[in-house]
This record gives sequence, structure tokens and C-alpha cells, in this order.
Amino acid sequence: MTIAIAALAVVAAITFWVLTSTREFVIALLVLSMTFLPRTLAALGENVWHVGMTAPIIAIRTYTVAVILSALVLAVLGRFRWGFGWAYAPFFAYAAFMLIFFWDGTVLRTWAGLVHLGVATLAFVVGASLSSWANPLSADSRSLARWLLISALVQIPIVLLQTVGIQLFPTDSATELYEGDRANGSFGHPSTWGKFVTLSLMILLPLTRAADSGTRRLAFWAIAATIPTVLLSASRANFLAVILTLVLWATFLPTMKNLGKRLLVPAAIGIVILLSLDLWIGRFETGEDGSTRAYLLSVGMRIFGDFWPTGVGPNSYIPYAATVDRTALDGWPVHNTFVFAIDELGILGAALFFWPLIWLLAASIKRFGRLDTSGDFARAYLFTLPGVIFIAWTGWGMLAETLPYWLFVLGVVCGQLRPRPPVETPTVDQRRRLASR
Repeated sequence: MTIAIAALAVVAAITFWVLTSTREFVIALLVLSMTFLPRTLAALGENVWHVGMTAPIIAIRTYTVAVILSALVLAVLGRFRWGFGWAYAPFFAYAAFMLIFFWDGTVLRTWAGLVHLGVATLAFVVGASLSSWANPLSADSRSLARWLLISALVQIPIVLLQTVGIQLFPTDSATELYEGDRANGSFGHPSTWGKFVTLSLMILLPLTRAADSGTRRLAFWAIAATIPTVLLSASRANFLAVILTLVLWATFLPTMKNLGKRLLVPAAIGIVILLSLDLWIGRFETGEDGSTRAYLLSVGMRIFGDFWPTGVGPNSYIPYAATVDRTALDGWPVHNTFVFAIDELGILGAALFFWPLIWLLAASIKRFGRLDTSGDFARAYLFTLPGVIFIAWTGWGMLAETLPYWLFVLGVVCGQLRPRPPVETPTVDQRRRLASR
């Protein structure tokens, strides 16, 4: 079945590539493989029960193929920005050293974790390469908004069917036991889609201020289409992150002087919250009250105390945590992305891996007041960052199948914030040709 689906996907991808531009194909492939169908196509090794950032086997997933293929296409076209890749050289040099002296390189799960991290870093370079390729006459921004909208629209019927008991994308038994009454979209967990939505706001919000009216409309409707699906997934952290980002964006837009317009988005969000109040009351009454996360954090801090200089190795938290606490035997990792990363990679390894967050923070603060595209991306990053940190602080899933898209988005933002040579202002005829595409 998997081979048949993979063959069908290859035929469809080749057909789409022939009928569209190369960049349209690359963008569609990346967006849909990461935000709609992150599925395993093939695997090396025996897939035993495991909970971690990825499976304990070398898994070839849809986004693995998409990221590698996109990198190859960009390299052939001379558009792959190798300089962004060098930024992760210190991390992989560190990982090689740790494999030799500290991490257990004899088990496949460690290598699977490194492959997962490697694909994510390649996604960062691909995102930065695509973003830095953009120019005033390119249709990249419109393509990105278009495929993010398509991804959001596809989730709506899936989620609506799940709310009436028709499960097109069933979850595993453990997730079904604890989260069975929540919509999970095309993913294995109800909270995954909301993470993708929050990250997508870093791209979509700046595109609502694009020079091209078509791009602005696509970006607006992409954002609007995600609200009901995030709502029905009933993820408290994700919904709060999305709402906080939208309120900050609407409140602090530098060119919006009208007070009524500034209050319009918060007022609309208030109405949505009121209309869904029963859902959130039920979610808080039946959902986890924080005590479980606090206990899991205490277990994670015990691992931190023993292994913070080196970490236990990528994808290896549960096997080590199970030796100090029985909850880990049931597959419960620490629900904190940062502690989870330090426990597995060591404090230096986690810092080297997540350096783009720090660099982008400094670059965004520097460009916050600018009224050009870089200023829009800077503000979107800063306004989305609190929500992303909140999601990461209350869960560990940002290091799982969300990670490649997270770094891809960071790469796109990085490409927009990096210094670039001035370009000529497009003529009226050139703008008309762009608008007609």
C-alpha cells in the first residue's frame, strides 16, 4: 500500500512539475509534505515501540524526499545558498565528537535522531535559499501563500468529519485513549496542526502587506481558514499562541493609524472566543491541569542534572528516563521542548542547534521599525515568538514531525532579514504582468 501511494505521489509530482514552474513545484512539494501529509514512505530497521523526536529507525518520510529534492533542484539552478548550511557546521562537528566519546552510536535510534535533525537543518537552508531568491518580480510570495491556503482548506473537511466521528486519519491507540474526542486533522495528534498554523503566521502575516493584491488576499484567507480548524482541535496552547500573535500584529502595525481598525481584529477574536466558550470550558474541565506536566518536568530535570554537559543522545530520552521513573515506561517524555533538547543533546548541543532563534531575535529587533518587507517579517517573527515559546515550553512535539517545518519557516524569515543588494523598482508594465500571473 505504501509503495502504491509513493508511486502515485511520484507520478502526480512529475506531472505537476511539467505543468508548472520549477519554483511553484518546489514550494508546493515542501508545503504539502510538511503541513499536510508527513508520512513514512520507507524505513531501515525494525520499527519497535518508541516515543521520541522520531521513530527508532531510519525513516524516509514525505518531507525527507521533498527537502532533499528541493535542495538538489535549487543547487542545479545555482540558487542553493550554501552559506546558510555552514551555520550548522559547529553543531554537526559537536555531534560527531559526542558520538565518538559519549553518545551510544551502536543503536539505530541515535542515528535516526541525527538524520531527523539533519533533514530539519537542510529544510532551514532550503527555506533561506528560496526566500533570498525572491525579488520584486517573482511570484514566490504568491505561490507560498497559495499553497499554505490550500493546505489549510484541505484540513477543514477532514476536521469537520472527525467532529462527527468519521476518522480519515486515525491516531495511535495511546493518543486515541487520552485525546479521542479532539480533531487531529491529517496528523497523529490533535495539537500538531495548531503548531504548523502558529509557525505559518511568521510567513503569512508579512504577506498580508505584500505589494501584490493577489498575494495579500491569499495570505488573509489562509489565516482565516486556519482559525476553525485550530478551534476544533481544542489545543489550548496553540489557540492562545495564534490569538496572541494576531492581536499583537493588529495592535502594533506601524502604518495602521485608525483606532477602529486596530480594535477590529481583537474585537473579532473576542467574538470567536465567546462563541466557542463552551468548548474551552469543557476542555479545561477534562484536560490536564498542569500537575502531570510539572511531574514530567521534575523527571526531565533529574536527567538534566545528570547529563546536562553531554545529553543522553538524540532520540534517546525515554530509554534513559525509564531507568529513573516508571512514567517513562509508558512513553511520557518531559513536556518541555527546551529541557527535552538539553537532556538529549546537552546544553551546548541544544544552543548550537537552536542558534537561529537567537540570531533572528537580534535581527528582528534591529529591523522592527522598518516599513519595508524586512520590517514586516521582523515584526511577524517577534509577535509570533511568544506563542512559539509558550507552545515549546508546554510540550515536546516541536522537536518531532513539526521540527523540519519550524526550521524551514525560520529559514524563510532569515532569508528576508539578511542584507541584500538593492534592486530596481519594477515598472508599471512589469507590475501588471506580475498581477496577471
